[in-house]
Amino acid sequence: MDAALESLQRLEAEARASGSPRALAELLLTLVNRSFASINDPGNYDGVGLPERVEALITGVTRAINLVVHTKWPFDFGPSLKASFLQSALHAHGATALCLSGGGAIALYHLGVVKELLAHGLLPSIISGTSGGSIVAGLLACRTDAELPAFLTEELIELSPVRWLDPLWEMLCRLALEGVVVNRDAFLEVLRPICGDMTFAEAFARTGRLVNLSVSTTSLGSTLLLNHINAPNVLVSSAIAASCALPGVMRPSNLLTKAADGSTAPLESAGLLFRDGSFQSDIPTKELAANFGAAHFIVSQVNAHILPFLDDPLAPCSHLYRLQRHLVNDVRARLHKFNERGYLPTELSRIVSQEYLGKPQDCNIFPRPRLGDLSWRIFSQPTRADVADFILGGERMTWPHLRRIEWQTAIERTLRGFAVGEFENVAATPRSACLSPMPPSTREDDMVTRSPPTRKAFGSQVGMEANVADGTKVVGSGVSELRKLRPLPPLSWVPSASSE
Repeated sequence: MDAALESLQRLEAEARASGSPRALAELLLTLVNRSFASINDPGNYDGVGLPERVEALITGVTRAINLVVHTKWPFDFGPSLKASFLQSALHAHGATALCLSGGGAIALYHLGVVKELLAHGLLPSIISGTSGGSIVAGLLACRTDAELPAFLTEELIELSPVRWLDPLWEMLCRLALEGVVVNRDAFLEVLRPICGDMTFAEAFARTGRLVNLSVSTTSLGSTLLLNHINAPNVLVSSAIAASCALPGVMRPSNLLTKAADGSTAPLESAGLLFRDGSFQSDIPTKELAANFGAAHFIVSQVNAHILPFLDDPLAPCSHLYRLQRHLVNDVRARLHKFNERGYLPTELSRIVSQEYLGKPQDCNIFPRPRLGDLSWRIFSQPTRADVADFILGGERMTWPHLRRIEWQTAIERTLRGFAVGEFENVAATPRSACLSPMPPSTREDDMVTRSPPTRKAFGSQVGMEANVADGTKVVGSGVSELRKLRPLPPLSWVPSASSE
């Protein structure tokens, strides 16, 4: 790490002296990799402060990125190549995603998590929501940063005249007569003040957030993430209803789409009905990594059946706590053993076998279990006081993680700030026009023959481009206009044997 810092400082000085940052940009593409300095290593954030060498490297990398992008170089590195460098660096660094779990009414804890991340400028643009978490994710999909504070209050529960959850006796009667406790039409009416009749495409054009609502089916064996790419004309509210369709709570249903004239109709889905996504993947980290290049996750987990099994590293290590952890881990190990031997039913097996948190290097946020959160509050209509309590609880469980999130996303926020700012128009131009051939380098250390690195297309990169089913790409963060882009050629500013 010390050698990397020395090389970074040396190449910064050479870039200023020579008027060309090519060598510095190449080094940065290596240093922005999260694994290089163990940026995501949770051990770096256990103490009072970040280790000096890690802090120095992150600070040095962000300073060098500002130098490469902000400086008007005499030659060799114009705006188009700066935009290409930003895309390459974002791809190498990977994106951060926020995952909101299910949990029924106690999923309102997510409001406090979102409120705190938004207040500190740390809210990711890639978001997933499952079951109860899909309500908060749908809110993020449809409401801009300026509108969100008005929704992240206890008044959210009173925006609709329709109750979120009926009184207990009414739900029991409906369960006996209809087999479910929640009426889908009434639930859609509750969602109207939150997301209206917006489709995923309209919501993305409005906020620029890549929001994914997780659903599953009884016939397909994998999680389906509904977003503006694969379900552009689907109503966000109908996707939320499908993601909350837990058996016994709400019936599986079809999705609703909006036509050009504003009318709605069921989605042509070959007879598939969609239900709660937590049956397949409550926290779809693998799907987000594959589809959007997410390499770091902020997981907010509030599921009542999971909270007792989660180990809180901040809890006091008393003898009683150690006994509790031993009993909980024993139950968990036995369930996994039963699942491996095929003793559990299919549905229960899926619930037991899936991962409910990110990896240790990810940021996992969850509340301490309370009796009410594990029982009656799950299916009780929240009052204003309850919502305020959930929001405050969500903020409190986020506070210990803010410093870690700030450092782990520092490089990404620096890169993305340029990518969606002054270089947004450059990123919107055809890639072949941006990356014009460059003359061979005249520096002696650049004359060594090297093969150009292979590079994937950046169609899934957040804030830059997003593929749509018809072959078009959405360009920029929150840009509603669709532009046709040509295939991406290799980076032209990386020296190659052919150019030398």
